[in-house]
Amino acid sequence: MRNPEVVYFEGLPGSGKTSLIKQMAASHPDRFTTVDEYVDPNEASSASIQYDQTFFLANDELKYKLARRSEKPCCLVDRGHLSSVLYSLAYTRIRGDRDLPYVVDWYFDRILKDGMLPDRYIYLDISPETSLARRTRTLGWDNMWDHKDALVFARENYPIFMRTYELGVPVLTLNSEQQSLPEMQEEVVVFLASEKNNQGYQAQ
Repeated sequence: MRNPEVVYFEGLPGSGKTSLIKQMAASHPDRFTTVDEYVDPNEASSASIQYDQTFFLANDELKYKLARRSEKPCCLVDRGHLSSVLYSLAYTRIRGDRDLPYVVDWYFDRILKDGMLPDRYIYLDISPETSLARRTRTLGWDNMWDHKDALVFARENYPIFMRTYELGVPVLTLNSEQQSLPEMQEEVVVFLASEKNNQGYQAQ
């Protein structure tokens, strides 16, 4: 096991990633530290970056580096590179008005080749309908997470990417529509205590 162990929480918007991470960190402050979705939330709120995915790629790399420098045994990271890749692919499929192949190139040439991968994934699964229903605010036409088709695409492809390109990373899939936060936390704690080569936790 690497020290610290880096765990990425992935899933559609509204799946409960942030809430679960915060609850776990509060319950086990000596064991867990966290990395938020954005290193600099002020920059992330700028409308101009919606048209330049390089901000998100740099943010993902910085989050990984911060997580690896954690002084606690385990670092819980809110979203990782897969969200950026699937967002860009969904944008190309639905909008098609911007050329974003550099995002996929970054994934294969930077993330995979340099081994910038988590030690484990926690994947919180919800339906696109629930994701939209849980949204507290509308992000607008330019944001793919406001489009059901994009959410369907991402939900289908999170596990595909995990088992195709990142097969060595164990995955725990949680049903956040049916499970409460305490129930999910209990499963995550058991998962993190298991041996990393336990293939029973791989994404299905």
